[in-house]
Amino acid sequence: ELTHRKETGASMHRLQLEEALVQFEAAHETFKLFDDGVNAAEAQRQADRLRFNLELQGKAHKKMHDGLLSLQERKYGDGHASYSEAVVIFTQIEDEVNGKYAKMLTNDAASKRKLGEEAHKK
Repeated sequence: ELTHRKETGASMHRLQLEEALVQFEAAHETFKLFDDGVNAAEAQRQADRLRFNLELQGKAHKKMHDGLLSLQERKYGDGHASYSEAVVIFTQIEDEVNGKYAKMLTNDAASKRKLGEEAHKK
């Protein structure tokens, strides 16, 4: 259930970003119609920022998926690395909720890796 809620939250966040992008693109066109260059430029800048953030968010979610696959294969170091990369990306785009979740998974992968290493020593 936790995974389902997390996926729903991530999907909702992405939908919000996509909707905001549509709104800024529409605002850009409206401001252009009224020859309002200052506001048209700002709307375009915001649309470009959202487009960039959506692209990065997609990359971060791919890293999260890679981390999950690595953990399922008991490759805890690889999982830790993938989750750590996702944390960096989520931080870059100021996505605190997903960043905290990725950080939690990073810590979990590190703990599992440590337990695995200790088991090999015995």
